[in-house]
Amino acid sequence: MHQQHVTSHTSIEAVGRYFENLRRAYSERSVQYDRHRNLLKFDAAAVITQITLNNSPRVDFDSQYFITGRYARDCYISRVVGGTGATIEPRKSATQTRGTLNIQEKMGWAKSAAIPLDAKSATNILLPATPKIKFDYEYISDSLPSSTRTPPGLEILRELSEKTSSFQFETCGLKVGKLLPTLEDTEITVRGLGNQNRNIFIPNVSGQVAQHLKYRLEGSQGNYRFFPIRNAQFLLQESSTSASHWTIDLSQIENLDDLNYSITPGGVLTFHDSTRGPVRIDFGQTGGTIEVRSKTRSWRLDRTSRSLLLTQIDLGASEVPGSKGARLQRILENAILLSKLYEFIQRRSKERNSIIPPASLKTALHNHSIYTDRWVSLDRSPSGHLGTLDTESSEWITSGDPQLNKGKLLGRIGSTFYFSSKNQIWNRVAGHLTQPIHKQSLPLGETSQGTEITGVWSQNELVFISQSIPLHHGKGFLEAIYQLKETGQPELVKLTVPLEDFRSHLSSEDAMSTSKVLQAIMELIGIPKNSFTYNSTAGFANLLLLVCRDTPRRERSFWLNTKNSEVITLDNSLPQDAVPIAMPDLPHTAQTIFYYSDTEKALYGTSRGNTQPFSEAPLPQSTPLMKKLRNIKFVESRLQVESEDGIVYEIDAKGKKRIVQFTARWMSSRQTSWVNEVVQIFHTQDSSESVEIRGIQLADGTAVTCWYDKILNHFTVAPKTLSVERLLHLGLATDEGGAWIFQPNVGQLYLLPTFTPEAATLFFDNRNNNYLTLLQLSTTQPVLPNEKVNRAIRVGDGRVVAWTQSGLTLLLDSKLLRHPIVLAVNEDWFSGESNQQKHLALLTSDQNYRFYAKIDLPQTASRGRLRFRRWYDVASQKIITIPLERLSNGLDYVGVAPSQDMAYFGNQSSLIALSATDETREILPTRFFDPNRNANVLSLRIKAANESFATIPPVLAGVDTVALHGNINQLAFNKPFWEHHRLIVLDPVPDSPSTGPSFLGTLELNFTDAEKLAVGRDDNHLFFEFSNQPNSPRLTINRFFGSSQNHLTLKFANGLRRKLTSNSAELTAPPTKLLSTLPLET
Repeated sequence: MHQQHVTSHTSIEAVGRYFENLRRAYSERSVQYDRHRNLLKFDAAAVITQITLNNSPRVDFDSQYFITGRYARDCYISRVVGGTGATIEPRKSATQTRGTLNIQEKMGWAKSAAIPLDAKSATNILLPATPKIKFDYEYISDSLPSSTRTPPGLEILRELSEKTSSFQFETCGLKVGKLLPTLEDTEITVRGLGNQNRNIFIPNVSGQVAQHLKYRLEGSQGNYRFFPIRNAQFLLQESSTSASHWTIDLSQIENLDDLNYSITPGGVLTFHDSTRGPVRIDFGQTGGTIEVRSKTRSWRLDRTSRSLLLTQIDLGASEVPGSKGARLQRILENAILLSKLYEFIQRRSKERNSIIPPASLKTALHNHSIYTDRWVSLDRSPSGHLGTLDTESSEWITSGDPQLNKGKLLGRIGSTFYFSSKNQIWNRVAGHLTQPIHKQSLPLGETSQGTEITGVWSQNELVFISQSIPLHHGKGFLEAIYQLKETGQPELVKLTVPLEDFRSHLSSEDAMSTSKVLQAIMELIGIPKNSFTYNSTAGFANLLLLVCRDTPRRERSFWLNTKNSEVITLDNSLPQDAVPIAMPDLPHTAQTIFYYSDTEKALYGTSRGNTQPFSEAPLPQSTPLMKKLRNIKFVESRLQVESEDGIVYEIDAKGKKRIVQFTARWMSSRQTSWVNEVVQIFHTQDSSESVEIRGIQLADGTAVTCWYDKILNHFTVAPKTLSVERLLHLGLATDEGGAWIFQPNVGQLYLLPTFTPEAATLFFDNRNNNYLTLLQLSTTQPVLPNEKVNRAIRVGDGRVVAWTQSGLTLLLDSKLLRHPIVLAVNEDWFSGESNQQKHLALLTSDQNYRFYAKIDLPQTASRGRLRFRRWYDVASQKIITIPLERLSNGLDYVGVAPSQDMAYFGNQSSLIALSATDETREILPTRFFDPNRNANVLSLRIKAANESFATIPPVLAGVDTVALHGNINQLAFNKPFWEHHRLIVLDPVPDSPSTGPSFLGTLELNFTDAEKLAVGRDDNHLFFEFSNQPNSPRLTINRFFGSSQNHLTLKFANGLRRKLTSNSAELTAPPTKLLSTLPLET
């Protein structure tokens, strides 16, 4: 019992001390700066989310939180009952809505704190490691012994309970006895690290705490070294366009396997450890250099191969203290370490298949790669440099000469080693030193001390040297890159100029002048003043890439022609290694400049503007013309590029491309394997839009023709059934709708499918694995099978206008081939005369244009005394000529029979059929009247049965749905009527509106297989269809089951009859029944 009192008492004290520490952290000691150690650190009790070191240096706070509505979870009260001991009882008060209480905000503590001005440039920074915490808590009974002094922090709890009603701290004899923390994910941002050296430390907190911490470090051209911890997340980013140097120091992390790592495409470096927790660094938002160091090794990050390239290994001191056995053990450890090193490098090495650019593309200058992935520098502390390991040849390399003892191995190209010493580059071939091949005085003239050779490398069989040169008039540095010629002399190919330093020796007026700045730069590199022109495109040889850093946030690049001093503006949105391409036939005034990126394998085109290099106006934006290229070359002064899928394109001066070579793939019926053949496109017919390709031989000996549309980049293949002679490619209908092909000698027009070369080769679809050989395109129907086309042209919207032999002028749309639009008709009104005169009658446009067009003839157009009117039926493509005197009583055109020369006209009281060829023949009136047609739907009303009326409804071209309203008794359907329609609806007239339809009907089905019809019920409707035939027409009788008295007699061609009633047990519910299973009529 006493022990319980002591424990509870200790908990009270601990809670009080904790809240007192919070008060001090948020108000007094949140920022601490040790001037002797140049160390900036922060109080561990405060939750800090942002540290700003530039401008107004400060820290921004978040807070700890209390969970309110705490009785939503089980909490307990300790209550002493007499002297018998303690019992635990659940609290029975009503639960409240759970929420959180911001302690820092409710107490009115400051939301931020200032950092001393002299601390913002601190070299050493110890970052906070306190995540946001949500506290729940438990009560203890006030009957327990209390302390002689109330902890100050408990006053904070009492103040919180007074400021908010949601905080359930009760003062009636109870105190908080224990805090129950829940850690929350917290991001800590550090801004304004600046252009200086920083060492950034993170406290080594437990993994449970670290997994909730994410550090965002924002650099700005500085040199930063930070010490990560396990389980936390680190995100590196830049506040300017210039990159920083980041060193990730793993030396303080115990037992870390620094060879067990992975790098994602997005740029997350992870050192894996399943037992102790990983180390994660996200470098995807920084373009700076990344160096990784452990206790014994150093690496640099290669972004291209997504791997760490070993640069240095420390084998330890030459004399290891201890026994002989200890020294042998150390030697053994070194041997094992080197063995692992070889395995690691072999595992990480990758082949570099770089494109060999044309002669004018010297190199990808920006993205050069110094060959430190081959060289591992081995140091032996404290005696210094031991040698260099070549990981490809497994040999140790030293300078071999006393004067180069302190030299640095820059690289090896072929059998030549390159060393830097005393600001010069030396090479050694077969163990002998030569004279220095590059001195600091070439070719930029005398400079101050401090010039440093930073590297040598080979790319595309060319040798390059990098050098850092201080400006004699300021503190800035020029970054120069030279190409080593065969003569051993270097040629400057890239120069990076810090304008903020370079302009300092110019007058204020000259410093803002484009011409003055460029003249001063070119004077520095040996180009005379006033000898250059700006923004020209002529001459791309002898190019110097000039990178001008106007401000830390802005960098602009130009190409300088060192022969004629021309300047070309380089769009900053291009990849860094993009270089201009020499177009031999490019005119001097062309508005497009082409660039090629070796790393992106892409071709770009930039519209040339009048933007001055240092003005605020935006530069012209570049457009990627092609990506995923395999090679680029010049053929007879024309630029050709080859894509990854083997298609060769030719690019003209305007950036338009057309295919000149591709790989065809096919398989004939007699073969069992695919045939691949490179096909050259010969321009036998080269129009402004398409190229015709003839003479392609298939494996079975067949010669075919295809067309390539240069504008939309599509292929069209002619089927084998079409003669390859005299086929004209009119152009594409739409992007995906096929191509129009015209064959004048037979007067036929075709719409053929098209293929894109990216999705498929000429004969095979690689994407969908479909068999698309010409053997499948065996038949093709003409677009106008009943017409002969005399002439056809494609209009700008992808449609075709065709003039037919019968005198029609049609507008054809690929999506509406069944419904061409008639533009005009050429008619011979005086056919009896030898001198035939043709008139053009434009068609009137009305609401029924979807199925016919009416031709209003001039008054002079007559035959004898008769005047005529003509209709063009779209569905049947027929012209109907009817004398006007036979169209009295307001008869309107309804349609034409598809297989007979018979046209139908009607009004509200009748429907008649007239001969479309014999102007004197008239068919008897039908039983149907009041026609209403809308495109493919025809509605008719039915008269009572009469022997003088035709009982079979008309069949019209272009109509697939017919609705018959009225008295359906004695209707007759034959097989042609049934097969022509998709849906037949019978709508009987009710005897009275109150009782619904009630009729005794007879329906004649005059075809022999009618007994195979299936009959069924759909709601209150009766329907018939051939269930065993696909796309079978359906006959529906509306509201047949609306009355129990309805019945229908079916009469068949063989004389049998069957009677159906609305209360028949066979038709009360689905499924359908065959008519042959229903009882015969008695």
